[in-house]
Amino acid sequence: MKRLWKGLAVLVAVAMLSGVSSTAQAVVGIPDDVPGATLLFPFFKVNPARTGGSAQDTLIVVSNVANHAVHVHVTVWDVRSQHVFDFTALLSQHDVFSCSLYDLLVGSIGCTSLNGTVKAPPQAATLLTTTVAGQAILARYVTADTTSANTSLFPGQLGYPLADCNILIGH
Repeated sequence: MKRLWKGLAVLVAVAMLSGVSSTAQAVVGIPDDVPGATLLFPFFKVNPARTGGSAQDTLIVVSNVANHAVHVHVTVWDVRSQHVFDFTALLSQHDVFSCSLYDLLVGSIGCTSLNGTVKAPPQAATLLTTTVAGQAILARYVTADTTSANTSLFPGQLGYPLADCNILIGH
């Protein structure tokens, strides 16, 4: 019996070393469409001085997978994780909200949802400006939270109406 266990242990060790077993690996760039209450858009880049050859922009897309309307509080953050600009977008059931960050921060169009159009003040772009390879760009990150109401507060402030429901998918 002892010999059987020893042989089995050797067989398992050989199987593990030969690659029969493997570890789980994540694949970068593959979306994970699991709904959440907060979405993180970890990095954006926008060219504030568009030309024919350089029109770099970032489009954020938020989908409501619920059977009811939802408020989505969008916050633009700077490199020190300080609030730069925020707004609340209203999405109907199974609605999709998309926003060009160029249009929001620099352009004249802004972003539109069911509760109207919003455009960032000029100082927001100033706070997000950085230089990369000698070119001025706007770069930082964005979060989108499910909230229970339209709010002018931002995450972290006392009374922020974060709704505890995983109903948002972002791209």
